Amino acid sequence: MNLAMSKIVAVYEEGQIECGTFCVNEKMAQIRPQHHNDQKLDLPMGRKPTEVFHYQLVVVGTGGTGSYYLKELGAILSSLTKEERNSYALSIIDGDRVEQKNLDRQNFLKEDVGQHKAMVLAQALRDHYGIEVRAYPMYIDSAEQLKVVFKQMTGTYYRRTVPILIGSVDNHRARQEMEKWFRQTPTGIWIDAANEFHTGEVVAAVKRMERCCHLPGRTIFRKSCEAGKSGQVN
Repeated sequence: MNLAMSKIVAVYEEGQIECGTFCVNEKMAQIRPQHHNDQKLDLPMGRKPTEVFHYQLVVVGTGGTGSYYLKELGAILSSLTKEERNSYALSIIDGDRVEQKNLDRQNFLKEDVGQHKAMVLAQALRDHYGIEVRAYPMYIDSAEQLKVVFKQMTGTYYRRTVPILIGSVDNHRARQEMEKWFRQTPTGIWIDAANEFHTGEVVAAVKRMERCCHLPGRTIFRKSCEAGKSGQVN
């Protein structure tokens, strides 16, 4: 996910946008782009050398993928905050509480059991990296909830705001609402991770001023959305 985000953000700032599928294959132990699904969208932005950005990062889902991803993301944001003129805001959303069974494959400790996952991880990032993090111990069942969260992360007026939605959920309804948010927002980046037992996908899509690099076809994502539409919601 960090590979996908760093690539997308880098080309976003330069005005040339790429998106596609990053396939993670456990047996081959590698990450590779699916070139046949990749798309490119050239947007001549006329970027000024002094232009600065305010990145609003919202991570939805803190299970086996999200909890470990946030650890790496925290380190990246801590470094970027010290070295760059751009600014960053991070919010974490998850309504689950830590259970004993989560300790085997999620980034939590025994003393976290019973507490909200979002609250635990937000505090850990504050303590370890010294970054500001908002925690929302709630479930996403409406695109309007995401709009409210992003609105509360407004940056300084002279920065170009870039909302980035990062999904790592196992809930069909939540993924559908994240897609709805992306379709409704005029400018934004959506990165979504999904996995099965031995394979996984990280995909990304970008919109700027209503111009969109469309979501590529994805096996796991497509199964999830089709299940959600048929009423099979986790």
